[in-house]
Parts: sequence; structure tokens; C-alpha cells
Amino acid sequence: MAHQVDKFAGSQMGSGGFNKGGNSYGTIDNAAEAYAAKMEEQQPDFVDAMGVSHYDEPEWKRQQTAAALRPKAWSLWAPDLLHAMQVLRAKAVNKKLDMTDAFEEYAGSGLEKNIGVMDKARFFSTMGLFFAGSISLSTLETIAELYPHGDPDPGGSGHTQVQWKQFAIDFDEVPLLPPPEAPAKADKEFLAALQQLRVSAASKRLDMTDAFEEYAGTGSERNSGVMTKNRFRSTLGTLFRGNLSTATLDEICRRYGTGEADPREAGSFRQVRWKQFAIDFDEVPLPGAPPLPDPTPEILEAMREMNVYCNLNAIDLAEEFENYMGGKDKCTSDLMPREKFKQALGVLLGRPTSLYPHTQETLEAICKAYAGGAPVARDPRIFELVQWREFALDVNRIQPQPFLEGLQGEVVFYPQKGQLGHDTYEWRATQS
Repeated sequence: MAHQVDKFAGSQMGSGGFNKGGNSYGTIDNAAEAYAAKMEEQQPDFVDAMGVSHYDEPEWKRQQTAAALRPKAWSLWAPDLLHAMQVLRAKAVNKKLDMTDAFEEYAGSGLEKNIGVMDKARFFSTMGLFFAGSISLSTLETIAELYPHGDPDPGGSGHTQVQWKQFAIDFDEVPLLPPPEAPAKADKEFLAALQQLRVSAASKRLDMTDAFEEYAGTGSERNSGVMTKNRFRSTLGTLFRGNLSTATLDEICRRYGTGEADPREAGSFRQVRWKQFAIDFDEVPLPGAPPLPDPTPEILEAMREMNVYCNLNAIDLAEEFENYMGGKDKCTSDLMPREKFKQALGVLLGRPTSLYPHTQETLEAICKAYAGGAPVARDPRIFELVQWREFALDVNRIQPQPFLEGLQGEVVFYPQKGQLGHDTYEWRATQS
């Protein structure tokens, strides 16, 4: 009868049971009986949270109101147990697992299935099948103590059976863990670090969700979207080798941590929600693009010579740069190390009479005008990378290339209106 009125008292749970008004109730049955007694005592002034009295209502109506007002089972669990159940609930959702339906398949048949109980050992093994490696024995024992049935267990603590159906109903009502703080709303320092990684991922044409799925393998880690912290750290280290600081990696693990607490690192957990991180990472806004570089006067003449050479020899410089780096599929970035860039110019624009028709000073001036990446440690005045694609496109755009355009299907023997205007750097200079 107590369960028809209510199962749980509005309370906080102490270690291994419920605690309400200073009185300890070890199981859900005791808590339900205590709540039913309190309801009978308070019937004369049965008032809901809005101050509305329900004393004059019919019995069935008052029971319906009481059911609506009573707290959920999970709100009475100890914080450690609630967190463990939330982690398991996330795994169940990822597996599309309804706990009540799943338990009914393993409950056998007969009276015990009908009343929703099973042997404790069978309950433990069933939970182990559902959440292999993700639930501890201490958590299982706590659940068995909260949902007991049958005789006292002569071989250990608690009782010989567990109310699996009531546990399954309560488990399916457990709220999911709140999502971690979205990177876009995170502190500026952390967001800036993620944006730098996002730039690196974009230059590599890297989709984080797809990349992590390759490293998650098969089984529970792939299905649940959770992996061990050590494996998560090694995966990110592989994807961003040399571009990921330890501080940023630690912060990611802290924000997306789940599972049991890691005793080796305060405030951290043994597992990381890699799928949620990957989804959030792919939504991190890229930092504002720097202004496109323009040729400086000292390199304009050299770029015009390159333009003429590319036109006469039918060289599409951007396409040739891609081929030099292994083809379009392997060309994952619009940036190139400065030394490799200078070598590429020698190979692509070299002549029989001179493999390097331009002086070292001119090449350095080009690298400076189209600089990218971070400054060189030994000389902050120069940068590690060069924006090769923007340079190649500027060489083609700096003046018309009738022969090359004709081969590409755009025959222009004489400059047309606008071709020597908006598309040239002389026009840009007049507008600045």
C-alpha cells in the first residue's frame, strides 16, 4: 500500500540509504512507509508548493497530486552513486538501451519475473553484461542494499534478492550528465588555444569526429563515445603533434572527464567523452582570417616576370605547387615551410640557363610579403611558413595571361574592360 501512495520521501541520502529529517531509512520500502505516514499526518494541511490546499479533494485525486509532488528516486541518492548512475545512463542512451525491457529478457519467467525480483548474483551478472567494465562492485552492492528483497544473505551483507524492476524504472528516470561548457562560451585563453588547434585541423582537412572514430576502434568506446583518458591524450597527441600544449590537453580532459575520479590528478576523471568533445571542437569558430597579403613594390617586377614565364609555358602555378607536394589529395594546407617554398620555385620556374633566376634577396622578400605561421625562434623578423597558394594566385592575377587563358578555355587576346582595372594591383594602389 505504501508504494501506491509514494515510494520516496523528500530527503537527502546518507551513505547506503535515505536520510530524512534526521531519521535513517536503509531501503526504498522504509522511505516509502515513512512518507506515507507523513502524508497521513499532514492531511489536514495538505498544501502543495503553490499554496493550494488539497484536503477536500477525493482520495484518488490526492494520491495523484502526491505522486506529482513526490521527488524522483535519483534525487535521494548519494552524490557519488548519482554520478555513477548518470555515467551508466549515458552509456545506456548511446546503446539505445531501455533498462526495463533489457532486464525482462534476463529475468527468466514465473513469479519472480512478475513481481520484478531476481537473485542478487544474477542481478550483478546482468548489470555486468549491460555495462561491461564500466560499473564497480561497490556500486552494485549499494544498489542491492537500496533495492533489497527476500531473506538476509547468509553469505554476505544485504539480502538474497534485488528488486530489479523498481531499479530499472528509477534508472530510466535518471537525468543525463549536464553537457560540458561549450568552447565558444569558455574563457578566452582556452578558446584561443582551441582555435589554434582548429586552424591546424582545418589546414589538414581533419574532421575531428571521423578522426576519433578511427582511433576509438570497435566496441564500447566507439558506441558510448567514451574512452580512457590515456588513450584520449595519445590520440590528440597524434593528431596535433607539436601543436598541442600539456596545459590545453589537461584542461580538455578536465572539462570532458567522466567515470570514476582519477586519484593521480585532483579534479580529473579516468575517462573522457571524446564524442562530445569532437562535436564541440568541430563547431569552434575559426579566428578571423588575417588580411590577404599584397605584393610589395620590391617584388612586383619579379612576379611580373613569373607571370610572363607561366603564360608562355602554360604553367598554372597553383596547380603546379599542388603537384609538387604530392597532388591535390595530399596537399592539406595552404602554407609551406619557407625553405621548401624557395626550393619549389626553383623547380617549377627554373630554366636551363639558371635553376634560380631570382636572387636570394628577392626570394626572401617574397617570403616576407607572404609570411605565415609563427615567427622563427632564432630570428623573430622572419616567419616559418609561406602562403604559397595566395602567392601563386597573385602571380596569375597580376596581369593578363592570354596564352594560358586560351588553353584553359578563356581566350582573351586583348585586355577587356575591367581586366586591367579591379583585377590588378595598380588599381588597388589607386584605391588605397
